[in-house]
Amino acid sequence: MKNNNIQGDSLSELREGLKSLKGSLNSGVISDRQIRQAMKSKSSWLGKVVVSEFIVLPLIILFLFGMAHSTGMSIWLPITFAVCAIPDAVLDIRTLAISKKWIQSDTIHTLIQKLIRQKKERQYQTIIGSVLVCPWVIWFIYEYIKCDSMMKTIISADSFGWVWGIISVVALLVAESIIVIIYRKAQATNLEMIKQLGSFDECQVYQP
Repeated sequence: MKNNNIQGDSLSELREGLKSLKGSLNSGVISDRQIRQAMKSKSSWLGKVVVSEFIVLPLIILFLFGMAHSTGMSIWLPITFAVCAIPDAVLDIRTLAISKKWIQSDTIHTLIQKLIRQKKERQYQTIIGSVLVCPWVIWFIYEYIKCDSMMKTIISADSFGWVWGIISVVALLVAESIIVIIYRKAQATNLEMIKQLGSFDECQVYQP
């Protein structure tokens, strides 16, 4: 009788252990799904920025060609803009947008590594883009002041250099501010995702 009681207690403990293990596994699956859904929601704005680029970019290029044709500005302005901006927008698919396929299919560890790599690539791209935009903006302002009929009537030859310099500085501050705001917000999104994923994976939180 005593042996039967011991065996019964052992079976009960085994059942409770299996039940607990099953509950833990189910809880883990739900948590994994929830965190991936949260990652997808958190990064969705980056994809929207990239889509917006491909919608707005052709309109900007057409506008610049129209300005060059109507005012006599250099035709190389829109051509140079297109040559630099189109590859940059295509590269944003890799360096700015966070693929839904990554979030859905990759392991937590692989996803963390991809987010770290993306942060570094985005940093290099932003530095290069910030440098290239400066001479183009200065050139654009010069051509606009020189060729626009209204600007020519307002600005004298003596004040041309001052006006060109002031407008160029203001335009560069606006352009660089927009670049920095988007860059810092994108980097913060990646970093937050890396920390959350690292915590969820119960491993070291990766810091690039």
